[in-house]
Amino acid sequence: MSFNPSDRKNILYLFDRPNEPLVIGKGDDLLKVRFSMPADYLPDRYKPIADDLENRFSSNQQNNIPVKPLSNLPDLAQALSLDRRGSFSLFIPQHRACATNLINAFMKQPTFEDFQSLGVYCRDRCNPYMYVYALSVAILHRSDCKDIPLPSFAEVIPEKFMDKGVFVRMREEANLVDPGSRMPLEIPKDYSASDLDEEHRVAYFREDIGINLHHWHWHLVYPFEGPLNIVNKDRRGELFYYMHQQVLARYNAERLSNKLLRTKKFNNLREPIPEAYFSKLDATNASRTWPPRFKNATLSDLNRDRERFRFELADLERWHDRIIEAIHTASVATPKGDRVPLDINKGIDILGNMVESSNLSINKQLYGELHNFGHLAIAFCHDPDNRYLEQFAVMGDSTTAMRDPIFYRWHENINDIFMEYKKTLPPYTIPELTFNNIRIRNVEISAPGIPKNELSTFWQQSDINLSRGLDFTPRGPIYARFTHLQHAPFTVKINVENSTGQRRRGTVRIFLAPKFDERNAAMSFLEQKNLFIELDRFVVDLPERNNSDRAFLLGICRHHPLRSHVP
Repeated sequence: MSFNPSDRKNILYLFDRPNEPLVIGKGDDLLKVRFSMPADYLPDRYKPIADDLENRFSSNQQNNIPVKPLSNLPDLAQALSLDRRGSFSLFIPQHRACATNLINAFMKQPTFEDFQSLGVYCRDRCNPYMYVYALSVAILHRSDCKDIPLPSFAEVIPEKFMDKGVFVRMREEANLVDPGSRMPLEIPKDYSASDLDEEHRVAYFREDIGINLHHWHWHLVYPFEGPLNIVNKDRRGELFYYMHQQVLARYNAERLSNKLLRTKKFNNLREPIPEAYFSKLDATNASRTWPPRFKNATLSDLNRDRERFRFELADLERWHDRIIEAIHTASVATPKGDRVPLDINKGIDILGNMVESSNLSINKQLYGELHNFGHLAIAFCHDPDNRYLEQFAVMGDSTTAMRDPIFYRWHENINDIFMEYKKTLPPYTIPELTFNNIRIRNVEISAPGIPKNELSTFWQQSDINLSRGLDFTPRGPIYARFTHLQHAPFTVKINVENSTGQRRRGTVRIFLAPKFDERNAAMSFLEQKNLFIELDRFVVDLPERNNSDRAFLLGICRHHPLRSHVP
């Protein structure tokens, strides 16, 4: 059996309909793609009926993908221990240990052919949520997968992105209407609450498919546990801070635009949470509805033997105090009792890995898992000791957490830790803030049909094909139509004067920030500095001026096209 390297993208069929066994077949062309598995790759449940399944689902029209049998399967006991019909959360230590076991196994396969073979073997044995996560991380980080584009997670497991009611209608449409005649099914813009809930004014941002896909994808690129060569990326801890700070800045801009107060940090874990949240999502694999959080819910100590973890709210408070102490003493303690400085070069990176905490944390025993366990304390507040056999709410999943208003309040608390650290750093010097003999003379924004230096946003409807995520339904495309915020395309023109007498290279960063606060009063720069949103960043060459009498004006034009949130 030979392997054609050009067929590497066939591995993407492993993402299709993750709850359907591979024996059924995959692809969009009416079951024309199947993996030709060795007989012992079938799960135990299907081995006794292997011949019957082959007769039922094989076809002369299908494209068979050969699968190389592995002579030595890696130790997957931990990965396979997670309930196949249960939930999966990266915040739960047991769950992420299972995922790490699977990622390690994927990454250690010496060839792509072996990697694909192991993916086939594991697919119908693993929890599908964990499997999709681990397979995605491996594809993003294996050198032999660089040309393989990941499918949109919203297409693979759409139940985490939209109203559960749409799936009943989709199955009806798929069963009764031919593929060529199916109509897109519209997802209401207001399906999780009404305008009686003040927080619902910004639900369009929190429940946006694009922003939630971003959060999912960021944690694929920057997993906080796994093989060291995957986790230990340059400035990883700092980027944990910066990504979430940017999300908060944008969210607060949306709040101010909708006459809401800026997000209040959730730093008193003993006080009731006034914001309720009812996600209206279903977890099909786990056969349950995502638990809601009622108004004025309170947090409790967690004792979740089912997921093999327990902690007290006092633990979170101690970890927070120890981190603040480390900031004020400008150093952190290692397990051996040594002190590592939180200096201007590496301090925020060390702090970010501690706060999250990743397996790069300098001392997890002392500084704990403040960020991750804070998510869990909120996610399990409805059933802290598992007496009702409930699983976590949306805050327990990186794919769904941003839908909940409390996500932003919790992250304002996390962000405040980094702001406390930044207060300890010396101010930038004049030389650090200047680019000698380079001067910006003018900045201008233009967009067709819009007054100069103004931006325009509007509602747009887009379609997403969910056929690869609708298990056990007839094949063929079926679309969901959702409404999301969009902006008109615009161009930024920057006139730069280069008086150095030589060609220079520089980095341009463009930021946007609100100018007025909740009272419509102009903000001070101290208030405004945490609300700047980075719109763009790029490198430019600055030509030298033509002669000594005239400055050279370089018009840097950066076109921002229509950027849809369609995944």
